[in-house]
Amino acid sequence: MKNTHKYDIIIYMQKINFSKQQPKNTKKTEIPKTEIKPAAVKKAKKIKSPFKVGETIVYPFHGIGKIERIETNEIDGQEMQFFVISINSTKMTISIPIENAEAKGIRHLMSKDELNASLVHLGDKPESTGGDWKLRQQQNNNLVKKGDILSTIKVIVSLYSRNKEKELPIQERRLYDSSVTMLTEEISLVMNISLDEASKIISAALIKQ
Repeated sequence: MKNTHKYDIIIYMQKINFSKQQPKNTKKTEIPKTEIKPAAVKKAKKIKSPFKVGETIVYPFHGIGKIERIETNEIDGQEMQFFVISINSTKMTISIPIENAEAKGIRHLMSKDELNASLVHLGDKPESTGGDWKLRQQQNNNLVKKGDILSTIKVIVSLYSRNKEKELPIQERRLYDSSVTMLTEEISLVMNISLDEASKIISAALIKQ
């Protein structure tokens, strides 16, 4: 019994000592959060443009299109305004920064007088462009990029003449077809005639070479 009593006393004392211990501080130290604020978006610049919503325009390599609306999009923290253009022949919709429109060769439709004066050049003799078709392709691409109608006509005349001598490579054929389509659409709109009638005007002028 004595041994048991001593054992009970020891356990009791241990319980007393344990209860006297100070509780540990279990509270976590909170690290203040640093709020990361997003960089301020720069507002779009007001850009003056000769083109307006609802206007029909000519877009090199694409064709005749209509400016449907203006959209504002954020690019690398900078707001930019875009023309949204629907292309007649392909039914595609293209967005282009307003500030780049003229640099891309976009232009207004010709007047009837300007168009008639330009179509006369479809009967011109083509300029010699050498035998390397890749070089010709680059030269013709540069002409089309200019956007003006006389440059486009020069490309049509050159490729039409060359095709009579030898079938055009695929890339040149595509460029010829897209240039003719673009001119046909412009003639149709400006002169208020059908696409078929406009196509006949081009064919009749080219035959005179």
